[in-house]
Amino acid sequence: MKKHEWTKADLQKQYVQSKTQKQKAQNQRKPTKGLSYKELAKAVARKAGFQHKDVIEIFDALKDVIFESMEKKEYVKFDSLFTINPMLRRARQGTKLKGGESAEQMIVPPFWQARFFVNYVLDNVMKDQDVTEEQINEMYED
Repeated sequence: MKKHEWTKADLQKQYVQSKTQKQKAQNQRKPTKGLSYKELAKAVARKAGFQHKDVIEIFDALKDVIFESMEKKEYVKFDSLFTINPMLRRARQGTKLKGGESAEQMIVPPFWQARFFVNYVLDNVMKDQDVTEEQINEMYED
């Protein structure tokens, strides 16, 4: 299928729409169909010719290795898909909400956080997907 070619007028219209219409919340713009952990394991088992339970064991081992690497402050790189980096967040000022009472300023202490980065190969696969007018309109509230 040929990718949609956007004209300058189309792009201008999309830009104006993005500035004038309110976007739906990010969790409302996600696909409604997808693969759960078990569904992904079944799909991988079918594709690779393995037993479902073996793939689940591999997934569990993969999770364990990723968690252990994060605890050691080591990055994990899964070629063509993603990289997970441990990142130290600095101390910063925050607000402590008190459920209806007045908010209180506080200092959030430094902490480690796992940061997920999509690999450019996967990113390019997504960028190559065609975008329809209907999909764009679904991004905005009525």
